[in-house]
Amino acid sequence: LSNGKRLSPPQVVAELARLTCDAKLALAADYVETLARSEARFLLFAHHRRMLDALEERLRRAGASLVRIDGSTPPAARVERVAEFQRGEGVQVALLSITACGQGLNLHSASLVVFAELHWVVGQMLQAGDR
Repeated sequence: LSNGKRLSPPQVVAELARLTCDAKLALAADYVETLARSEARFLLFAHHRRMLDALEERLRRAGASLVRIDGSTPPAARVERVAEFQRGEGVQVALLSITACGQGLNLHSASLVVFAELHWVVGQMLQAGDR
């Protein structure tokens, strides 16, 4: 890559995924802000913490109420955040990590599912979309 450092094939894939995330960040945040203003209730999936952080910041600035579940969310908190979203009491968006929320969660009260970025493992995407 541009810094001249030699990377292994898995490192190259990870670096390209990171660069793709950075390239999409602003446009994904703009789109999500537009959705938030429509008042639709939706699930918003992303892979990189950087993308999740940027989307959360934009949603909060737009005044959207949200719950977030990522790899740092303890299991008990995940259950509570899912229940909070499902109750529909003012929570418009569930901001979710593809890998942390790909399976085992029931989020059927959303009217829309959005992937701000894709995971390179197709099975992860299919499981996340089934939520």
